[in-house]
Amino acid sequence: MNGIQEVSGSIPLSSTTKKPSTSGRLFLKKLIQILIMSLHHSLIFITISLVLLLSAGCKDTVTGQDIDNRVMPDSNVSFSVDIYPILNVKCATAGCHNDESRAGGYALTSWTNVRHPDLIDPGQPDNSRLVWSIEARAGIPPMPPIGYNTPLTLNQIRGVRTWIAEGAENN
Repeated sequence: MNGIQEVSGSIPLSSTTKKPSTSGRLFLKKLIQILIMSLHHSLIFITISLVLLLSAGCKDTVTGQDIDNRVMPDSNVSFSVDIYPILNVKCATAGCHNDESRAGGYALTSWTNVRHPDLIDPGQPDNSRLVWSIEARAGIPPMPPIGYNTPLTLNQIRGVRTWIAEGAENN
């Protein structure tokens, strides 16, 4: 048996079995690297394709035109659905009423900030500084400032007034 013992039920070993040559091992190593790179590139392609496919149907950016075209409800005005999008697009911008700039000392970035007692008198839109500003009442600086951003539409002003009249709730 050529000095190598056979184990029952196994493949017989031969003394003529050779180890792969150095060039053969290098070839296998290179082949594995190529396969791994190919798989890596395929996964990247699939991931990018999925992201593009999933995001193609998403429109999560609200524009001024979207806000201006939206009709406010006559009652049950919601802060999160109706008021916040207006304030976010038209007021809470860089250099104005965002959290960093806080023009005039006010940020209009959340219900808590908007509900500031100097801005809103819940149930009393005619006593609310926010209303005075967006209506550009005499003696009150108009908001947004002329030339800075598109003013609120009459529909939006009516919505803000209704929301305040209904108690300026966080709804």
